[in-house]
Amino acid sequence: GPRVHGLTQQYVVFALNLETGKVKSGWPVVLKAKNLGAEFTPGQVMQRGALSLVKDRLYIPFGGRGDIPPWRGWALSLDTAHPEIGMTGFCTSPVTDGAGIWSAGGLSATETGEIFAVTGNGDYDLDQNGDNLGQTIVRLSPELTFSKSKTDYYTPANFRFLDEQDEDLGGASAIILPDLPDCSTPHLLFTGGKDGCAYLVNRDNLGGVGTELQRTRLFAAEKATYHEGIRATSAYFDSGNTGKLIFVPGDNPADNGDKGLTALKIVLDGKDKPARFAQVWNSGRNLARPSSPVVTSDGEKNGVVWLVEFDERSPGKLDAFDAMSGKLLMQKTIPGARRFVSPTAANGRVYVGANGVSCFGLTNGVGK
Repeated sequence: GPRVHGLTQQYVVFALNLETGKVKSGWPVVLKAKNLGAEFTPGQVMQRGALSLVKDRLYIPFGGRGDIPPWRGWALSLDTAHPEIGMTGFCTSPVTDGAGIWSAGGLSATETGEIFAVTGNGDYDLDQNGDNLGQTIVRLSPELTFSKSKTDYYTPANFRFLDEQDEDLGGASAIILPDLPDCSTPHLLFTGGKDGCAYLVNRDNLGGVGTELQRTRLFAAEKATYHEGIRATSAYFDSGNTGKLIFVPGDNPADNGDKGLTALKIVLDGKDKPARFAQVWNSGRNLARPSSPVVTSDGEKNGVVWLVEFDERSPGKLDAFDAMSGKLLMQKTIPGARRFVSPTAANGRVYVGANGVSCFGLTNGVGK
């Protein structure tokens, strides 16, 4: 029979007053949901992804706890004005195990409130009128409803192979790119998978199975039986005349020797043609489980890409790369750094939480 953790636990959401630290009225709230015959079971799921707050609605994603059945991927939503009565849930795999939302970056959202989830290993059976959404980018309404229309989901054509190899499409969160009026696909979504491939899709029409605008391998050997190519969410930077750039961190080298961090440039070939991306540089440096990067800049100039490396056998590292060239500008030791810990940029400084909080900056290209 199925193995069950048997954990008795709850997921509880608190809202605190920033000035006093006190719990606000109406909180905390215990998470609960039912969807398509499935019930949210806290002992069988794990919340790795970040919370998202979109137009007063709070979104919380879940994957499985060690892939031990029975587990389901979930996204839950709270109306922060009415948390108890405004709770909704969407199950990404209500019939079979799988389709977790694993990425530390959590769910993605547009300014109009559309929600995008990227799922991992599990069954896909929409083509058989099912409800299981393994290895899929899913567009949800603000209330977490799913239309099942092909315009509202994308699944790679090799989804069965990806599932067999545990190569999650949802190794990273998707990023919503700014509008691009000078092409036939002005609304784009970009993500990277554990297969080491970068995916560009048309947000206006995700298209169903095998309908990506572009899919290009950046990391991991193509014939490897198991990949952990891209597991961190990419970062976007508009460098003005130099171009619109996407920075993609990767775990394992590609067949061509690329490794570490790759910069892509969005290419526009005309108003009647779809957008695409092309590689600008690769750092050529192995990175140990790189975090999702952040970019700092002086407007369109002096772009710096920051990320944290995590290695269980040694202290972590904070790396700073020149956004235009990929040159390593700084590398500092971060004792106690953990997996999925990303830097935070504010007030001209970069902060990393590990054993305490460390603060760094660049002066004339030299780190301190």
